[in-house]
Amino acid sequence: MTNAEAIELIVKTMELLDVEIDYLKVNGKNCKHQSMKLWFEEKKAIYEVKRLLHEIGQYDKYNEAETDQIIQGYLAQSATISV
Repeated sequence: MTNAEAIELIVKTMELLDVEIDYLKVNGKNCKHQSMKLWFEEKKAIYEVKRLLHEIGQYDKYNEAETDQIIQGYLAQSATISV
């Protein structure tokens, strides 16, 4: 992957985050669930940017296991919240 391709994917990731945030603001019903979903979407975008930068050799601290841990933690927490 070239740097230009990585930048393009980072832009798409951030645009997707903007869409998710706008959707949550408009359709949020459960305040706790909404804030948790917002937190998760932001974390997901950050880790995607880290992954892309790691792929082009510009970021050395990317840890896929940490990303998986965040996802599993979110899924466990969201299962306990009734919507």
